[in-house]
Amino acid sequence: MIVETMTYEEICREYDKIHREFYAKLEIRLDWDSHTTSKIRRYLLAHKNARDVLFKPIKFKVDESTNYYAIPKIPDLKFFEKNGPSAMTFLTHTNNQGVMAVMRMGYHDDVYFFATRHFFERFIERFLKEEVSKTEAICQFFANNTNFAMTPFPIQDNPNNLIGIADEVVFFGESISPKILLVKTCITREMLHSGQFDARDLLDESIKLVLKDREILKALLMNPATSHLNHYKFV
Repeated sequence: MIVETMTYEEICREYDKIHREFYAKLEIRLDWDSHTTSKIRRYLLAHKNARDVLFKPIKFKVDESTNYYAIPKIPDLKFFEKNGPSAMTFLTHTNNQGVMAVMRMGYHDDVYFFATRHFFERFIERFLKEEVSKTEAICQFFANNTNFAMTPFPIQDNPNNLIGIADEVVFFGESISPKILLVKTCITREMLHSGQFDARDLLDESIKLVLKDREILKALLMNPATSHLNHYKFV
């Protein structure tokens, strides 16, 4: 159980326990002969040229304030026939700040990505641009953004600040530790390029000077997005 007094490190350890328990349940839910997998199979056979198909999120209730989610994502029919279904997983937790999402990521699956209520409020405002629930916004964010790049963005009051980019979203936050990232807000690439943003969201007004010394990330940030943000209608 996740409680208010837990540190981020303690939440990560609790996340690991929850993940082990509910991933085992997910494997049963996505067993080759299960109802869910049969539904996925029927859809792919009827849409043989479909790519990167996202199916409706599977929700497991952990307790009154915590839920474990899995979004089945199938690259194509050939992948499915060889490997079976695959899924992205994450956790949501409600505390006195609102709904927070946690996802484990990284090459070794040992980096913890925390996203705050404020982050998802800005994501809804700047990307979805319609009224949706926080849960829907969380699912849309993780469905659209599976690749992350980030770099330190130190300022005088907080040397642990960071700036990063997902497939579509420029985000700002803090490195709690080398393995724990707290993401606080986000903007579009166009807002960063044109300077049309609230300086408070960017944590520091000297962002362009900071980026000047990080040419690789700057190129990623300033160039057009490599993919199009879709408001997925999960099948």
